[in-house]
Amino acid sequence: MNSKTKDMDVENRVNKNPTMVDVARHAGVSLKTVSRVLNGEAHVRKKTRDAVVESANKLDYRLNLAARNLRVGAQQNILLLMNNPSRSYIQNMHFGAMMQCQQMGIQVHLNIDPLSAQQLEIIIQKLSPSGIIVAPPLCDDDSILDILHKLDTKYVAISPKNPAKTKLSVNIGDEKAAFEMTQYLIKLGHRDIGFIKGHPDHGASEKRLRGYLRALRSANITPNEDIILDGLFDYDSGLSAAQKFFNLPKYPSAIFASNDDMAAAVMSEAYRRNIRIPDDISIVGFDDSPIASVISPQLTTLRQPLEALAQRAVRLLHDNLSMMSGGQKILTLEHELIIRSSSGPMA
Repeated sequence: MNSKTKDMDVENRVNKNPTMVDVARHAGVSLKTVSRVLNGEAHVRKKTRDAVVESANKLDYRLNLAARNLRVGAQQNILLLMNNPSRSYIQNMHFGAMMQCQQMGIQVHLNIDPLSAQQLEIIIQKLSPSGIIVAPPLCDDDSILDILHKLDTKYVAISPKNPAKTKLSVNIGDEKAAFEMTQYLIKLGHRDIGFIKGHPDHGASEKRLRGYLRALRSANITPNEDIILDGLFDYDSGLSAAQKFFNLPKYPSAIFASNDDMAAAVMSEAYRRNIRIPDDISIVGFDDSPIASVISPQLTTLRQPLEALAQRAVRLLHDNLSMMSGGQKILTLEHELIIRSSSGPMA
C-alpha cells in the first residue's frame, strides 16, 4: 500500500476524534511506541519519533492531557454529578466515590444542584476534570450528554435508562430486583399490593414499576391502577401516597415503595392511624439506606450497593482514561433482598 493510499484508508476509518490507535496504524508502529512518543519518553529513535509526530499532525490527533496526567501520576480531579431528593443516596454515593478516589490519589468534586447544559460547560472549563461520573437523572439528560460529547469529556453513567446507549455505565438490575420483592410478597399470600413509583425523571423508576407489574402478571394477578401511586423518591411524596392508600375503603395488605424514604413515610402514617406493622399491613422499600435499619420495625428492603456503584464507576473511568480498557463496557452489580420485620404473611 503506497503512502497516498494509506492516508486515504486512514481518513475513511477515522472519525472527528482520531485515537492513538489510528496514529499507530498510520505511522506503522505499535500503540506502545505512539504512547512513548506522545508522552515525551526518551530512548525512541529519531526516525520513529518523527514518523509518529508527522502522522499525529496529519490526522489532527489531539493528546488527551487529562488521561496523560492520570497515567504519569499527576493530581487528578473527578467530577461527580448528582441530583437526587434522597439525602442518603447522595451521601452513600459520595462516600463510595471518595473512598475509591482516596485509594487512587484522585480528588473528587461533588455537584448536587440542578444543572443546565450551559452551567455544566462552565464548571468543566473551570475545573478541567479528568473525567465525570454522572448519576440519574442527569445521565439521561440529552443536553448534559451533548455537552460532554462536545467537550470530549470522558464519563461514566450510573444506572442510565438505556445502558446500551452509553459507552461506560455501572448498573443494578432494578427491574429484576423489583420483580423479586413483589414475588416475595406474593409468596407471603399478599395479592392487593400497593406500589409507590419513583421520580419520573429517573430511569430506575420505570424499571422498578415494570418489575412489580411483571411479578403480578406472572402470578395471574391483575394490576389495580388505584393502588399504583406517584412518588418522587422523597419522604413527603411517600406520606402523600400513604394518606391516599389509607383513605381507601380497603387499603392494600402490602405496600412496596420504590425507595426507603417513601417506605418510612408510609410506616409513619400507619403508626399515626394505629395500623399495626406487619400484622395489619406489610411495608417494604428499596435501597437499604441507613433509615431502613433504625426505624421500628426494621424495614424489609432491597439492598442497592450505592457505595460499590460509585467505587466501580471511579475504577471504570480510571481504566478508560489510562487506556487499560476500551470500547463499550456495561457493568451490573448484584442486589440483595433484605428481609426484616416490617413484612409478614397475609393476615
